[in-house]
Amino acid sequence: MNGILANIKYYLVAILTGSIMVLFFISMAIFITLNITPIMVYLSHHEIFGITHAQVMSDYWRLMSYLQIPGGSLHFKFVAISVSGQQHFSDVKNLFLLNEIVLVLSGFAGSILLWNKKKKHQLWQLMFPLQGLIVGVPILFTILAINFNHYFVVFHKLVFSNNDWLFDPVTDPIINVLDETFFTQTLLLFVILLEVELVSLYLISKHQSSSSV
Repeated sequence: MNGILANIKYYLVAILTGSIMVLFFISMAIFITLNITPIMVYLSHHEIFGITHAQVMSDYWRLMSYLQIPGGSLHFKFVAISVSGQQHFSDVKNLFLLNEIVLVLSGFAGSILLWNKKKKHQLWQLMFPLQGLIVGVPILFTILAINFNHYFVVFHKLVFSNNDWLFDPVTDPIINVLDETFFTQTLLLFVILLEVELVSLYLISKHQSSSSV
């Protein structure tokens, strides 16, 4: 009986550790991706009629601050924005703030669990699930990229309870900057970052496994 309970505990801890680390890696990749997007916008040189690229960047930085800092309201200085556009960014802000909470909590819990596994020389237990994720993530990205617009629409319909995400270029010209190419590149950046995180943990686990032999 004790052996069965020990096995159950072993698998539960392994599943818990893996789940928390996946949450941490995903939330970290999202956080980093979001904060790299100003570079992408700067290099893209997308233009809005009657507004300079520098002015677009100025308002984009306002958007970045709004999305990541609790409270406040969104007001662009140069780019026009509608009430529905402001509401959508408010909904997006809630998602990013939730991501930041997940990042902090999963990072704290994950560091404790990983430290315990490192002390017990059990990091090798993570190698197999990490291998699956390292292979699976690019495959999933490829599937999404093949018909990106379709999955982009499906995602928004599932996540948002309104149609405020359907921006009109006339009333919300920011959509000329945040176009399909921008989001495709953002998804690619997210996948690359996630892969780097997964491979890094895999190499650390593999190194400990080799050292303990």
